[in-house]
Amino acid sequence: MKKKVTLIISMVTSVLLMMLFGAQVSAKSNYNLKAAEKTANSVTITWSAQKGADVYRVYLYNGKKGKFVEYKVVSDTKCRITDLSPSKSYKVKVRSLEKDGGRYTKISESGVVTIKTASKNQVSNKPSGVTADISKLITWDFTWEGYANEDIANSEIKKYLDRFTNAGYTVDDYNYGTRNYHLYNISLNGAKVGVAHAEKTEYYDSALRANKWRLHVYFRRGSGEAVVPEHKSEPSTPVSKLLTWDYTWAEYGSEDMCDSGIKTYLDKFRNAGYTVDDYNQGTRYYQHYTISYDGRVVGTVYADKSEYYNINVDAYNWKVHLYFKKSVL
Repeated sequence: MKKKVTLIISMVTSVLLMMLFGAQVSAKSNYNLKAAEKTANSVTITWSAQKGADVYRVYLYNGKKGKFVEYKVVSDTKCRITDLSPSKSYKVKVRSLEKDGGRYTKISESGVVTIKTASKNQVSNKPSGVTADISKLITWDFTWEGYANEDIANSEIKKYLDRFTNAGYTVDDYNYGTRNYHLYNISLNGAKVGVAHAEKTEYYDSALRANKWRLHVYFRRGSGEAVVPEHKSEPSTPVSKLLTWDYTWAEYGSEDMCDSGIKTYLDKFRNAGYTVDDYNQGTRYYQHYTISYDGRVVGTVYADKSEYYNINVDAYNWKVHLYFKKSVL
């Protein structure tokens, strides 16, 4: 009897192992993980969408540690792996995850695929057809469009980014944005040409007694693209330094305090030797100011204000995002 029970347990165990092994093989075989684009320092990998997956975790093999380490978590079925060496092979794999409450659990995992970067002299295998130049991309900005809910706003962000993709550019998530403020690298053949910014803010519509979302999306050209005019004397703070003065969504108790914060920000430019002129074509929620030196415009300051209902104090508060955008000459 004991031998019979042992035999049954052994058979059941074998069947379970075969089922488990078979499931793993199936999971690995349907990823179609491959390198889609490559440069001397980066490779973009793609894979097939997996049923039930909310996000995907990309792993890159680390030779020094002797194991795969997490590279990035993405919601799309592609990932650009950067900071690689020319003409070198790397091993990657992808794991699909589903969200269960506040945690992510594994669904399946791809097999290991070897990818290789291009040589320094090799031209990228990205399609060369580009239908929109840099100057055209800058005209795609739009300001504070209103939407009924956050999902619709997110859908509009995707449409905006798709315009870059459809024009032949590569769009990569910076992966350190926030819910209300997100950044996306825009590149061509592995070279960054600028950044797309998506700023969302939730506000209370008193007429409808419901929360809505407002969205501002704009493209900011990469460093080195703008030209700073020559001056007889230089200001105390160079234009490159002005770009570091951006800050996102400082909060204030009232609109007057918010406007005072904007003035304080503009005074930084005045005190650095620049002239600040109001464009005089902004709105209550979105204002812009020309920044010039020696009569030549060097850029623009944007002030994005938003009113929101603070449930903690049962009152309306204000917040503002301020940034300097270099002039394109």
